[in-house]
Amino acid sequence: MRFFLPLACAIAVAACGGKAFTDDMDAGDGSAGDGGSGTDGGADAGVTTDASPKPDASPADCSKLSQELDQLRQTAKKCCPTCNAIQCDHMAQDLCCNFSFSLQSQAAVDEFEKKMKEFLQRCGPVNCPAIPCRTMPSLVCDPQTSLCQ
Repeated sequence: MRFFLPLACAIAVAACGGKAFTDDMDAGDGSAGDGGSGTDGGADAGVTTDASPKPDASPADCSKLSQELDQLRQTAKKCCPTCNAIQCDHMAQDLCCNFSFSLQSQAAVDEFEKKMKEFLQRCGPVNCPAIPCRTMPSLVCDPQTSLCQ
């Protein structure tokens, strides 16, 4: 029985790009901003190190911050399916899997990343599902929702 737990942990880490998550928002994730190619689409696995900050927010505070993150994420993912320009060609770091965004949403992404850093400092890491993340950037703007996929 002891064999399955380490194996499950290894599979969970490998499924999301094999990276351990820390609160350092500049950690290499393959995005163009850190010298990577910006196309690996891997995500952080939600695994923390002992140096991670200890949560200091109440569950209600964390719930509120999570709702704010959800709203900011939707704003950051907005795109223009009818514009004559490439959309959803940039990648932003998220709590579990990265997401695509278009350059016109950079200010919203910056606001999202600032709030995400606050969330992680106050609430700690989240438990990410052990499923593979989509390849990012997606280059797909959904014509029905006007959101990057």
